Amino acid sequence: MRKLEVGLKALLNKAVRSLKGEYYYFDKNGIYQKVNEKEALKILKNVFQRIDGSTYYELYPEIYRLENANIFRVAISKMKVGQTFEEFEVIYANTEIVKHEKPKGLDRFILTIDSPVFIRLPENLKRSTFDYIHIDVFVVSEWQSDIYEYIKENQKSIKERVLKALEQDRKFKKYDVPVSFLRLSNATYSKRRNLIRFVFELKYDHL
Repeated sequence: MRKLEVGLKALLNKAVRSLKGEYYYFDKNGIYQKVNEKEALKILKNVFQRIDGSTYYELYPEIYRLENANIFRVAISKMKVGQTFEEFEVIYANTEIVKHEKPKGLDRFILTIDSPVFIRLPENLKRSTFDYIHIDVFVVSEWQSDIYEYIKENQKSIKERVLKALEQDRKFKKYDVPVSFLRLSNATYSKRRNLIRFVFELKYDHL
């Protein structure tokens, strides 16, 4: 039976999962809890804020060196708030990953499309509007060809996937703005963070 090598001390008050703007962690009593982004920044040691105000977390490398990262992610996704660390150890020990055929092309290149961040400029006094949308697309760190060139060759297809994800986003729907009203103003690849940041703005003829 697989044994979890890290103890509660290594995970204490550290985000181990994020979902829909909430962060999950084990408290000092080993109870699985969740908090919103604002509280997470105050009490969790590995939650950070980006320049644009959005948040993210980093599960420290020493944990992934000891544990199978994929099994850890699958096991933690099975946890429910209120369960104990001891229960997580049992879940981890019995978690198996079914091997599927590896995805190809963009399905393999794109790991995840992050939730959109809506930016309203200070001079825009309309609280129910936005001026820009930032969306981070996390990609693989290694690829069979030059990553920069692959992104350049497939930028149109990647953009289409981003817009499709945006179209289905709950927060975006509240603005009641079709994606056809948006134009891509910038797309920047960060090798250090393995992501492409897309920045969209409203087309002037639809303002």
